[in-house]
Amino acid sequence: PYLGTEWIWLLIAVIFWLWWHVTTGSAEQEEQEKNLLSAQNESLKQYSEDLVRLSEIGKSLMSLLTAEEIIKKAHEEVVKIMDAKSFGMGIYDPQTNTLNFPGYLEEDETFENIVYDLNDDNRLATKCFLEKKEIIITDFEEEYHKWVKGKRAPLSGKMTNSIVYI
Repeated sequence: PYLGTEWIWLLIAVIFWLWWHVTTGSAEQEEQEKNLLSAQNESLKQYSEDLVRLSEIGKSLMSLLTAEEIIKKAHEEVVKIMDAKSFGMGIYDPQTNTLNFPGYLEEDETFENIVYDLNDDNRLATKCFLEKKEIIITDFEEEYHKWVKGKRAPLSGKMTNSIVYI
């Protein structure tokens, strides 16, 4: 009888040990899940704030009347995010098959209307538009040949080392 009670106590100890590890592990797992949910919540909150900001930008752009004003406002917002010494927005004209950049900004200068013929597929602007591809160049001399056959001077303004077409 005495030997039997040792086995019972051992069995109780093992059961208690298992219960303790299961509940402790669950608490640690719950803490990890709580931390993950908190991080995801923070990420969603930041995403929501960014969407609100983009919506505000869109509303302010829509209230402007001219393409030049829209471009200036968009430029003001873009320079808050990145360096943009040159900035323009292309507008497709299906009647002339051209891509027009009204109010193109370069440092302190504004170019009233730069026009790219979409039949000229050896320009980065037309390549981006026709192929619907983002073009990101960080070193023009090293990378332009990936997109166009030869290096050409810009229609207006200065050559630039880095270019982004979206």
